[in-house]
Amino acid sequence: MIVDRIERAIVARADAVRARSRPIDHIFRAYARYDGIDGTRLAAATAYYGFFAAFALGVLAFAVVGWAIPGSSKAGLDAVQEYLSGNLPQLDADSLTKASARIGVLAIFALIIAGVGWIETLRSSQRALWCLEQHPGHPVVRWLLDLAVLAVLGGLLLVSIAVSSGLRGVLLGLRDQAEDVLVPAAAEGFVTWTDAAIAAGVDLVLACSLLAVVPRLRMPFRRLIRPALLVVVGLGVLKVIGRWFITRTQHNPAYENFTAAAAAVGLLLFMYFFHQIVLFAAALAATSNRGVVYDMSRRPKRMVPDPEPNAPTLTE
Repeated sequence: MIVDRIERAIVARADAVRARSRPIDHIFRAYARYDGIDGTRLAAATAYYGFFAAFALGVLAFAVVGWAIPGSSKAGLDAVQEYLSGNLPQLDADSLTKASARIGVLAIFALIIAGVGWIETLRSSQRALWCLEQHPGHPVVRWLLDLAVLAVLGGLLLVSIAVSSGLRGVLLGLRDQAEDVLVPAAAEGFVTWTDAAIAAGVDLVLACSLLAVVPRLRMPFRRLIRPALLVVVGLGVLKVIGRWFITRTQHNPAYENFTAAAAAVGLLLFMYFFHQIVLFAAALAATSNRGVVYDMSRRPKRMVPDPEPNAPTLTE
């Protein structure tokens, strides 16, 4: 059959490329691991919980800022709105602000449950990629640990908002002072690129947390950094597409009565593709040979066994 011959030729060509290039071979092995556990389906399930968790974290962020610094809540809320507009443009910051003003105890519990569900699904999906027990330990202890991880990620979110807002204020001040020395376009470009670098640094910290803290693994930085950078780049691309999508829907008369629905669909797609990127990055980390990885969910800690002992060892 011609089709079989073409398929054999493609496979032979791919094997030849893999034999010549270790990075490409690593990508093939990572995709095989990702596809072997139905990574696309797991990304869809995780995105479902992430969809609700995004609203949960957004509402809680506004509520915490409003409660913690009521005297200067305007500046804090503006910082949160600016952060969400840049990182999750599909979320309506004004609606979240109004929701946070009416938040109650029952609502907080509902939001926590949504967030913990997201952490649990993301943790179990990543541990499946590492060929580890997906739900380690006692259920109650495991739920509390997932809650603690959610709190850590929420704290990182608030800290990143504060740092980004503070550094941006400093940069804008420097730009105003340098207007007499620098060309306005150059000063504005400096602020834009520096702001982008700060955002990438914040995203890198969050990516490392998602890939190591959530699945409860300890791995060398050299094994973690490349998958984390993939998450940062992928997230940056999704942000650009998200802002373009929201701009198109807001200025398109056809979507005038469906702006909220379009934003919800956009957020769901954003979460779906983002979790695909995260899970593939986790597959890259799981199939890497750089350093030793420990499973922190066990007492005493256990070294994660290499499921591919015959894979080439990368020493660079």
